[in-house]
Amino acid sequence: MSYGFGWFLDPYQGHKRMSHDGSTIGFRTTIQRFPDDRLAVVILANRTDINPEELALKVADLYLAQK
Repeated sequence: MSYGFGWFLDPYQGHKRMSHDGSTIGFRTTIQRFPDDRLAVVILANRTDINPEELALKVADLYLAQK
């Protein structure tokens, strides 16, 4: 199953991940949760020319690399 209760459930680099993205006129967001690693990254952007998921995963990479 890759979707449950509004969360996309798919692993990221071997880590359990729950995520959800959203957008509307002028805004883009993402939440990336790694429950087993006790990590959540939230990006709220009021620009449409960036990729919040990409930014969140770069932050997650910094944290997960230390584990």
